[in-house]
Amino acid sequence: MKTFKMIGLTGCFIAVFIFSAAVYGAEYEIIDLGTLGGAIGIAYDINDNHRVVGWSFVDSDYYHSFSYSSKKMTRLAPQANELSQTLAINNSNHAVGWADIDTSYSHAVLFDKGVVKDLGTLGGSISRANGINDTGQIVGAADTSFDERHAFIIESGKMKDLGTLGGYFSEAYGINGYGHAVGVSETAAGEFHAFLY
Repeated sequence: MKTFKMIGLTGCFIAVFIFSAAVYGAEYEIIDLGTLGGAIGIAYDINDNHRVVGWSFVDSDYYHSFSYSSKKMTRLAPQANELSQTLAINNSNHAVGWADIDTSYSHAVLFDKGVVKDLGTLGGSISRANGINDTGQIVGAADTSFDERHAFIIESGKMKDLGTLGGYFSEAYGINGYGHAVGVSETAAGEFHAFLY
């Protein structure tokens, strides 16, 4: 009797496994998004509208930010910007990353409806934006006037220095809808620890 129960139970597991494989196996596929003309393209983020952002080489030397939607890849930064990367997008299709600016330094930027907005720095030369939430808060890292790199959060158009865990370096990589940011920071002992802001 136990043998028949075991065979029946095994048969049920096999049937469920085959059904699951048939249903879930057909549900996903890997889609080649292409590039902007070069040999390398990297997708970094996707929102609930199925819009994908990232960056792609346009030739052997230069790469640019892109947005991909409706089977079309579109360059986000103007051609005058030699280098740029898009690293995150929210559900309002506002994307962030960095781009070369007129002074030849890369700055954190907001890509919005064909406009590239320079988000500035914390007093230094370089910055980059790594994350944006649906309320428009942006996080990343920027150089300070003391030649340190600190994590930042942008709220209501103002960049705020999040400081460090005692060292000279920190960078924020993501932010949720509650304004909680995460990243990495150097400690006073020279170690690199994860942080939650």
